[in-house]
Amino acid sequence: MIEITMDYTPTYNEVTEDHPELLHEMVVGKDGNIWVYPINVPNAGDFIHVSDICSNGYGGDTIKFKIKSENSSWDKELKLSGPLRSGSHALFHNTDVDIRNQHLTFGVVAEGRELVDGKTVLTNVLYIDDEPMIGSLYRIGRIARKLSRERDQVLFYYKSSTRGSGCGPTFFRKKIDD
Repeated sequence: MIEITMDYTPTYNEVTEDHPELLHEMVVGKDGNIWVYPINVPNAGDFIHVSDICSNGYGGDTIKFKIKSENSSWDKELKLSGPLRSGSHALFHNTDVDIRNQHLTFGVVAEGRELVDGKTVLTNVLYIDDEPMIGSLYRIGRIARKLSRERDQVLFYYKSSTRGSGCGPTFFRKKIDD
């Protein structure tokens, strides 16, 4: 039996200034809010920010974003007061920019889940990523539900990303014999 012990990842609210390599695109949303997202990393969905007149993210601090300039060879700096960390689905619905499959995720699907010495242990592992992968935030849940339907049983899954981590059961409808 394959077992894996999970360590939970806290939500990662790192300021983009900690990543000077990030080059961002700025877009104004349908509601007038300013959205910024990186354009030079494969997991752009992990670094989305939005700012409006009432934003008080990062304790109201002014955050600097390096913005790609279309009209010159140098990049501009955009300063936003209190931007909020946001998600790729909200960005898509507000701007039509689709980076919903650009998140770095890691996951495990198993038949059982136990609590051992305060840690979650997944037992009889059916699927595990070899390394974190780029994809949808919902990638692992989808894999778990597919395996759950195929096996006609409740399974457990763990998922981790820069947005945090969690572990829980799949939900499915039991097949009814005719």
